[in-house]
Amino acid sequence: MKRILLASAALIGTAVTAQAADMAMKAPYYKAPVVAVYNWTGFYMGVNAGAGIGRDRILHSYTGNDSIYRSPQGGFGGVQAGWNWQADSLLGPIVYGIEADIQGGNLSGGGANVAGISQTSYSTSSDWFGTVRGRVGLATGPVLSYVTGGFAYGNFKSSITEAGVGTFTQDRTATGWTVGSGVEAALGGNWTGKLEYLYLNLGNRTGESFGPPAQLANTELRANICRVGLNYRIGGNSTYTPVVAANWAGWYLGGNVGSGTGRNRTYLGPVAGPGEQFSLNPDGINGGGQIGYNWQAANWVYGIETDIQASSRTR
Repeated sequence: MKRILLASAALIGTAVTAQAADMAMKAPYYKAPVVAVYNWTGFYMGVNAGAGIGRDRILHSYTGNDSIYRSPQGGFGGVQAGWNWQADSLLGPIVYGIEADIQGGNLSGGGANVAGISQTSYSTSSDWFGTVRGRVGLATGPVLSYVTGGFAYGNFKSSITEAGVGTFTQDRTATGWTVGSGVEAALGGNWTGKLEYLYLNLGNRTGESFGPPAQLANTELRANICRVGLNYRIGGNSTYTPVVAANWAGWYLGGNVGSGTGRNRTYLGPVAGPGEQFSLNPDGINGGGQIGYNWQAANWVYGIETDIQASSRTR
């Protein structure tokens, strides 16, 4: 009997040991690292450079109040500083901000010569301008697409030269408003880069007095500005690294809307002899559609795009 009990115990022990050996080992648990989320909140400052083309419409009593258009153009550069606040919404992270900038440069030229009782020429220039704007945009990780608008101001110089009479100049600081849009993206560390478009309306000047002889000139100044900028974010989260790189490869199609100003330098007069030289500056709204295809290699995207537009630009 004693031998039977010992044999049974040995069999049970062997079975339990075999069953335990057949059980799968539980894999160790590793906690996933915390991924930093890009946050646009904070103060920033930077530099920018770009180019612009303006449209100055003048009504001069000396020429019977005919509309004469001048189109100053040129390059500029400057500095900007601002503050962003980021908040969650149903659409995703929304970024609100305020930005101020000041620019120096030389938007000039685009003069007009009109043959009348005497030869009359016109010129316009702007040495500096600045804006104070609000910004609101939708953040997609390290990329921010935004619209902007606010107060604009700048130097504005108008000159009228009449042969045999003299040159009359008005130099003043003009004020108005600006609207635009742009895109800003992280470049690494606390650095970001941006591409921005602004439309400036620096108001109308009614009843500028020139002479003697006594004359009146009504002027209005508009400008289209395109610029690139580089910002440094104070206290930004430079440790951010995207989990999955965005893939831009493939077909796309879409729509667009905007505004534009053109420049058409025109001569009107006889084949030989003095005539009238002036700039026709068609401006207005345009909109249309585009389609294209992208190829992506690492972080570089190559593409081809075609578009067609309808426009109300006239002059």
